[in-house]
Amino acid sequence: TPTEFTCYAKTSFKQELTLSYGTATKWSAENLPSGLTIKATTGLISGTPKQFGIYTAKITAITSAGTVTANIKFNINPQPTKPSITNKALSNAAVGVSYSEIVNITGTTPINVSVTGLPAGINFDASTGILSGTPEAEGRFTIKFAMTNAATNTPVNKSLTLTVKSQIPVISIPELEMGYVNEKYPDVQFTLSSGNGTIKWSASGLPSGLTVKNTGLLSGTPKKNGNFVIKLKATNSGGTDTAEIPIVIALRPTIKTTKLTDATT
Repeated sequence: TPTEFTCYAKTSFKQELTLSYGTATKWSAENLPSGLTIKATTGLISGTPKQFGIYTAKITAITSAGTVTANIKFNINPQPTKPSITNKALSNAAVGVSYSEIVNITGTTPINVSVTGLPAGINFDASTGILSGTPEAEGRFTIKFAMTNAATNTPVNKSLTLTVKSQIPVISIPELEMGYVNEKYPDVQFTLSSGNGTIKWSASGLPSGLTVKNTGLLSGTPKKNGNFVIKLKATNSGGTDTAEIPIVIALRPTIKTTKLTDATT
């Protein structure tokens, strides 16, 4: 035993044969694959197979009790290639959004892969090569892959960067109530229907006296009447959304008459 071997062409091979009982005084072989030899005193088969293919060798062991023979099968595969990742980059991910990306790993199988540096919420399936999950925080993450197979003595290392951005903002458009000249306008906090992370707000086209802070708060006292369109913008690490929001600033009606003429019953 054993009666079957699997090895690789042009790759060093070494395996010692044993008997289930008894001790061999001499080993010999017929039809060994080219490049392999057997050591007569120990039954050690060693060398470097020259060609891939399936071969059957006849092995003979001589013991004090007699001679035994067995056919040994050699499955010699093509020379193994080291594992490699062909991806040049990973597509960006977004916080709170389902993510999936295939990491293309080539080389002679089986390939053992270990991974470090994954963002929280992301997992790697070594059997399929798929990175997937829902990221929990934004940032740039260096994912390190260490791969080994029959062609490696030390792991082959590869790093890929996964950038996780905030979910792209989408502005929730409110209906603004009418404001009046020289009267404080009720504060309005603009919000998003979707999106996350740090949001920076800005606006243009505002009536004079009104402002929008970078927190998205509309406030102030309008100084001029008219129909206006506020051009609102919300930006985070994932992108920018814009919206146009109409607002009307009116003059309160006033009575300019200061005195009425007398009347007669």
